[in-house]
Amino acid sequence: MLKTKTLYLPTNATGTISTKVIATQYLKPWMVILYVKLIEVIMQTRPSALIRLFFHKEARLRSAMRWYTRIGRRVWMWELYQFFFVPKLAKEKMKMRDFWA
Repeated sequence: MLKTKTLYLPTNATGTISTKVIATQYLKPWMVILYVKLIEVIMQTRPSALIRLFFHKEARLRSAMRWYTRIGRRVWMWELYQFFFVPKLAKEKMKMRDFWA
């Protein structure tokens, strides 16, 4: 049941959603964020996605997709920076039901 899962929060609890990690039995929080980011890279570098990004028929759409990719890259790096260097996870653990209460 999700309500009984442990939630790791930053000490200030004001970070983005990616800094709030549900405890897993076999993975550490840093492994979860790296796996999520790896999945994002795999999905963004699919051949169909790259072909669409570079060879779309309409120049305006290609430009918009390149812009979106640049923004996404900055967000991606910011999320990793925030996760690893800015928030320190609190020592006390919290249950999901307490978090949503």
